[in-house]
Amino acid sequence: MTPPVSYSRTRQWARGVEVLVSKVANKLRAAKSCRRYYLAHKKEVNKYHRDYYRAHKEDRKKYNHRYYLKTKNLSSARSRAWYEKNKVKALKYRRTHYLANRKEILRKCKIYVQKNLSWISPRVAEAKRKMKLSVKMHLGGRCRCCGEREPEFLTIDHIHGGGSKVRNKQGFRKNEVYYYEIYRAMKAGRSVSKKYQLLCSNCNLSKHLGGGVCAHKRKASSLKKVED
Repeated sequence: MTPPVSYSRTRQWARGVEVLVSKVANKLRAAKSCRRYYLAHKKEVNKYHRDYYRAHKEDRKKYNHRYYLKTKNLSSARSRAWYEKNKVKALKYRRTHYLANRKEILRKCKIYVQKNLSWISPRVAEAKRKMKLSVKMHLGGRCRCCGEREPEFLTIDHIHGGGSKVRNKQGFRKNEVYYYEIYRAMKAGRSVSKKYQLLCSNCNLSKHLGGGVCAHKRKASSLKKVED
């Protein structure tokens, strides 16, 4: 007598579940066995992996690069999703790890930069150029005095003066610190229009030499007095 179809399918499903459970159990036993072996022979295993990597360094680099290109989009998406889900935890861990290993991290970074200066310098310069351009566009993209729009001519100006005093007090020799300050405020959504403005190099120098007033404004003011 042939069993009902539903009974036969149930037996097949049950058999499939048994096989799946058996495979999972075997994998768990194998993982535990590997873990016990690794803990018992930790030094030998690590030495073997180091020697193997040194002997096949170039091959491993090529393989890792191929794998990265193949799974780049998927890995990036997974990393972004995990980071968004665990942002507070990740930032806390990074901060704690950096503070605990600051000297060693800075030493390794210095060595890495010195070894790869030929390609790091152009990238840093390009990143700074883009950052400065975005700051200038955020402040209006033109000189507040004469209307000059060429980005290379535009500079950051303290509306109420005192920029050199701030640099000397904080130990900065370049005005890049103001770009970074404005860029951080821009990303955080804070306004800096009451503290900083864009002036071209001529107007900025003229304002400095004229006691806080550009030559354009001084000339306009004098003409107004003459007309009056």
